[in-house]
Amino acid sequence: MYNLNKEIIEIIKHAFFLIGNDVQDTIDGVENYVKNIKELLKSPSLDCVKDKYKNRPAVIVSAGPSLDKNIHLLKEAEGKAVILATDAVLGTLKRHNIIPDAVFTVERIWKTYEAFYKNKEFDERIVFVGPAVIRSEILTVLKKNKKLLFLKHGEGPSMWIGKNIMKEDKYLTTGASCAHTALSFSKYIGADPIIFIGQDLAYTKEGITHGKDVEIKQKTELKNNRLWVDGVNGEKLPTNLALKNFLIWFEKVIAKDKSGREYIDCTEGGAYKKGTIIMKLQEAINSYCTEGITRLSELIPEKDKLDERYINSVIELRNLKKDINKLMKKAKKHNRKLDRFLKKGNFNAEGLNSDYIDKGLKLAKSNFIVEHAIFNNPLFVGLFQPVITSAVVEVRKLSFNITPEIIEKNMKIQMRMNKNIMLGCKKMITLISELVNKIIKDEDYISLLKNNGGK
Repeated sequence: MYNLNKEIIEIIKHAFFLIGNDVQDTIDGVENYVKNIKELLKSPSLDCVKDKYKNRPAVIVSAGPSLDKNIHLLKEAEGKAVILATDAVLGTLKRHNIIPDAVFTVERIWKTYEAFYKNKEFDERIVFVGPAVIRSEILTVLKKNKKLLFLKHGEGPSMWIGKNIMKEDKYLTTGASCAHTALSFSKYIGADPIIFIGQDLAYTKEGITHGKDVEIKQKTELKNNRLWVDGVNGEKLPTNLALKNFLIWFEKVIAKDKSGREYIDCTEGGAYKKGTIIMKLQEAINSYCTEGITRLSELIPEKDKLDERYINSVIELRNLKKDINKLMKKAKKHNRKLDRFLKKGNFNAEGLNSDYIDKGLKLAKSNFIVEHAIFNNPLFVGLFQPVITSAVVEVRKLSFNITPEIIEKNMKIQMRMNKNIMLGCKKMITLISELVNKIIKDEDYISLLKNNGGK
């Protein structure tokens, strides 16, 4: 029972890890989505590669320290397995004269572009696969490479763009890391087995974080480390919260796969992953990488032309701006009501009549008007979910006894939540105005508009 409880707690913690806690982060993501809207519209549908590698091996190459043990063997698999690289191993692969079929990036931060893409050259046979939320500078560097841009399944901004602008299914389920995305993609293309290398998800006992040729490698002080995982060799290995959550995601996905697909861990070190078969890379290559396959880039058609969806993006962004204005007004109106009620009397005073308390309870519960407006829009859910989750946690900490003091605290929590919602709305309105102005000045947009009769 203890182990079951422990696993349940880990899953709950993992869920909160995926939720995130920063509205500004989501706003930055929306900005990147719209900046990349042209590339997204031109990118071929994921359908062009669905099940194209059914029952053929895929190798996911990550940047863990164990990569140094077997990276020299991977050249033997080139052309006989789909080699899928996380962005951090691009330099390492190049130094070993290995050209992966695809590279994956999920982070939208500047450091990712600066570390792995800036001022670098890439073989044109490498396909970029990633969410349309990544930095536009990465796509500029890879202008000669074919790209498969997608929208994250279940993510608010992605779902809104898919429904209102793309008008098609370009979703892919991803986790929080490049390797997670590579795993989802491997399943999408039908690969079997899926082989992991460099996927340590833990530090070495010396505190090494990455392979020796990785640009972001570092050594961590482990003196006060509190998180440990079981290693593939039966030992306990130090890790951190992010890597632990990455491991949980892998294990959940593997456990849910009832297709009979094999997951083979050839990392030759690092954390043990439930549901995987432990194997040396040389053995896996000899067993599975025995026949030639078609390169991924050869299966992907050339860029599509822009269509009226580019015009529609402006219409939908303007409609979104109106919806955000409505939400902001609702939050502001409710806060005025709460504020007026709180100023009417001292909630801690004795002798408050039951009618006054009933009115307070009714007003406290009426915030569902704001929440309803949020949960009816997938973009708003993605934007304000951290804010609402934080408020819910605060409310759950209050006593279940209904007293004037508890009602007052509840109202103040709601007011803080609404203020954060209003702040996020203001930022989004400013952002949308700036983005629309940029799009309507774009030459491709103007040309499309003329060809469509200036609508």
